[in-house]
Amino acid sequence: MECLIVGFGNIAKIHAKYLDKKGVNWYWYDVNKDAGPKDRYKNIKTCRSVDRVIVCTPENKHLESYNAIRGSGYEGYILIEKPLGLNTYELEVLSSDKKVISGMVERFNPTVTTLKSILDNEKIVNIDFNRCCSSINSSPAGVMKDIAIHDIDLLYFLEPRALDSEFFCLNSGKTFACTFKQPLCRMIWSKDTFFKERKIIVRQENCTYEADLQDQSIIKHWSIDNEHVSKSIFVEKGSPIENEHNNFFSKDPVYINSEKSHKILFQMGV
Repeated sequence: MECLIVGFGNIAKIHAKYLDKKGVNWYWYDVNKDAGPKDRYKNIKTCRSVDRVIVCTPENKHLESYNAIRGSGYEGYILIEKPLGLNTYELEVLSSDKKVISGMVERFNPTVTTLKSILDNEKIVNIDFNRCCSSINSSPAGVMKDIAIHDIDLLYFLEPRALDSEFFCLNSGKTFACTFKQPLCRMIWSKDTFFKERKIIVRQENCTYEADLQDQSIIKHWSIDNEHVSKSIFVEKGSPIENEHNNFFSKDPVYINSEKSHKILFQMGV
């Protein structure tokens, strides 16, 4: 199995680490020809010879990279890092190709897959999403493109009814709050905080699930005879990127439909 990584920045190097672990022979292409090991450089025009392609270029270059890849004659699967596109036109072009896999890596977080398997959607009262960290150089627009898309996509993945409801957003600096109306879902995204958080709290009529995507843990809270009871739900921990690769390098990768969540992001003004 051979893979070409297009764009060789930080996220590409993380992919390369896991490709080494998986035993995939990888090459790279970047406009900066000094970005990676010279013995693994491959011109994008020759990528038709590889089995898979991963696009890690800046998001404003995704469509350009896609066109170059398909223009080379390559007909295989392409994994494109989030966000898939930056406007409706780009999204429609890339989403129309069912061999383009959207890089919604959090769907492959073991915490998320476990949480999805135990939810009772008919009993959901509300959901909270918190995704906060500190970043000096990030712009407000970068907060939305970089971290908000993950939670919007997870909301669609866990509770698709919410993305057909009304929503409104507020922001202050690099902190955004967003609320979806039915069922009630609240989101906080920030790069203003010193403490890194990636959490989902699902409140049902009969219990509450507290999921930590960093620790890969889930705690269930409920009541017996008006006494609070809690227990840890087993989560088989693992790397989301490694799980994403297991799907991507399989014979028939599962298509990741992130079109709806991207359109919500665009409606938010990104």
